[in-house]
Amino acid sequence: RNLLLVGLKTFNGQLEFYSVDEQEVLATAEHFMASHIEWDPTGRYVATTAVGLQTDNSFRIWSFQGRLL
Repeated sequence: RNLLLVGLKTFNGQLEFYSVDEQEVLATAEHFMASHIEWDPTGRYVATTAVGLQTDNSFRIWSFQGRLL
């Protein structure tokens, strides 16, 4: 029902949260230099992480609607 489009690493961590049912973009956001994403088993939350030599190691937790928690 929900889709997350992410531009990892050199695409600067651009995120676009999309509702397939409504066929609309719910939110757009950025996690600079994000390198990994992971949905939780319920599909309600997603985590993005930025790990590497050129960035501070960080993580962010998002709702499926694109709200930064």
